[in-house]
Amino acid sequence: MTIQSTAKYFQPTAKKCTIRPVASENPISSSTSRLEFVNFALMAMEEDTSEDESENEVNFTFDELQNAYEKLYVEYENICLKNKSLKKNAISLTNELEILKNENSKNIKEIESLKNKNSFYKNEIEILNVSSTLSIDSIK
Repeated sequence: MTIQSTAKYFQPTAKKCTIRPVASENPISSSTSRLEFVNFALMAMEEDTSEDESENEVNFTFDELQNAYEKLYVEYENICLKNKSLKKNAISLTNELEILKNENSKNIKEIESLKNKNSFYKNEIEILNVSSTLSIDSIK
């Protein structure tokens, strides 16, 4: 028997609940009211577990338990290795993200600097155009 096939034996037993109407001591006539009142009593009923106990009884051999333990331990080791690898990957990605943020910040500063230079040169061109127009007008 494997651990997975025996998992159903370890689930808690369910209790059933029934609802039964109780006769009312003060009945209300239907002519005076359209509503009918019913008192309910809730009772918890426990299943007869004497028969089920023999079905739920599970006997494992030492070898079966040992094999199940070894399988779980191998799975645990594999998960630990995967977790370690994922942690290294997360650290690597975090470092790469910081590098990219710094590079992005440098690029933004360079873009601002180039925008300022571009604006300066546009003003210079405009000044030169105005001055050339004035000099052409003065020659005429």
